[in-house]
Amino acid sequence: MSKILSINDKTRYVLYTLILLFMYSVKYKIDNQPKIVPFFSLAIIFTFALLYLNVIVFKSSNILSLLQKKQIILFLLFILFIFISIDLNSNRGFKDFFYAISWSLLLPLFILTYKNNTINTEDRFFLFTKSILFFSIFASVIAILTFLNIINLEIGNYVLKQNYWTSTRIHGFLGDPTAFGALIGFCFISLSYLHKVKPIKFINLLYFLLILMFILSGSRNAIISCLIVIFTTYNLINKTYIFSALKLILLFLFLEMVVLWYLGFDILYVIFFRGDLDSSVESSRFYIWNQVVQLYLDGNILNQLFGYGTGSLGSVYRASFNSNLEYLYDYGIFGLLLYNTAILFGVLSGVYKYKKTSNPVFLLGIRLIIFGYAFGLFFNGFPTDTFHFSVLSLILGLFIVAINIPHVKKDLNAL
Repeated sequence: MSKILSINDKTRYVLYTLILLFMYSVKYKIDNQPKIVPFFSLAIIFTFALLYLNVIVFKSSNILSLLQKKQIILFLLFILFIFISIDLNSNRGFKDFFYAISWSLLLPLFILTYKNNTINTEDRFFLFTKSILFFSIFASVIAILTFLNIINLEIGNYVLKQNYWTSTRIHGFLGDPTAFGALIGFCFISLSYLHKVKPIKFINLLYFLLILMFILSGSRNAIISCLIVIFTTYNLINKTYIFSALKLILLFLFLEMVVLWYLGFDILYVIFFRGDLDSSVESSRFYIWNQVVQLYLDGNILNQLFGYGTGSLGSVYRASFNSNLEYLYDYGIFGLLLYNTAILFGVLSGVYKYKKTSNPVFLLGIRLIIFGYAFGLFFNGFPTDTFHFSVLSLILGLFIVAINIPHVKKDLNAL
């Protein structure tokens, strides 16, 4: 009977995860116009209900223990500082903050604690990363069909069609290519964990397809962030394996780009020569980064220490394309230090635990933190009032390296 219950719990966990990921991810966006996210509020309510059941009905104690770790405390202090920095007269600021905090804390806590008495830690991460793989395959199929104009739906205010402003890059129901690229990057890390836990026969084919999705999305953020993950964690795993994998990835990348170029796709332009890399163009990232630094330096000492307030940079530039610069401007040196110290503590804690235990769960956590952080170097990350896989990666990674694993020594679980 307990075995049947366990199987049902695991199946239910996968279904809940897939449903939540879909509800959070569905988005329609046209350039700088307001995003349409039809299921987002419902997804937050559903996640809260599942967490409530877990605490009240299943009496999970995992949540409290997670919130007591150093990196989580520092990150929560950063969130508190964001809240304090909101303009008291800005109803929009409080609303955006509520949505940002709700999804970015509730979803990782659900992933890590749901039915913790019937699903052990190793099973949980195997099921979650497997769910990410399934979801990525589904999202990729929809993205390609949308790109080919085979799927073209309009339901109320929501439209599923290829955006004209990213007509050469796939995105599907995630709404924009950068969001789709973040999902594929998340899946790339999840797949490496799955293969480490249980070797996959067709792993090279899956990597080949993921790299193809990277290219078709045209997301440099995702490609660079994954390469940063590989190069920063290679000391933690077999060097022969990492170099073999890297050579295979580069070979796949080269072959796929050649084939796509031959078929008429202007891949080199889509990835490398878009206007947002030209420092002379006012909308380019290099230009905006330089302007943000100048604006920050023009402030008084109080602004430089504690920032101009939540959302201040957003009133000047629609996007800064760099989370650290946004934190520096909005929250000053103090806020930037809080954020980066939380990240540093999380990575160091994960590295220490992984070296002591060789448990791949901790390696997964480290890689997710680094991926989310690296992605934020070229993108507006946390806090965001809509779901994004790069932000989920960062916060989930921080929680993963903070989890207690029963067979791990108490002194390690304290980190």
